[in-house]
Amino acid sequence: MKLIIAALSAVGVSAFAPSSKVAKSTALNAVNWAPDESAFAYGLPGSLSPVNEFDPLGFAGEADLNTMKKYREAETMHGRVAMLAA
Repeated sequence: MKLIIAALSAVGVSAFAPSSKVAKSTALNAVNWAPDESAFAYGLPGSLSPVNEFDPLGFAGEADLNTMKKYREAETMHGRVAMLAA
């Protein structure tokens, strides 16, 4: 019985041990971001695969930089409200 308890506690303790995997360092796109007029949505970070340029109604094609930033901010706000409502 003591052996079973010791084995189970060893498994539980190993969950809190530091991982031996080396974390990949990733640079945030938002930190070093500069507007690019030739890119979709001025190259704003936030595109997700598999559909990187998702704009079915064409709002991004006619928007200037400040309008595009406003759209992204509104999209984030509405997404957060939707998550709270769920």
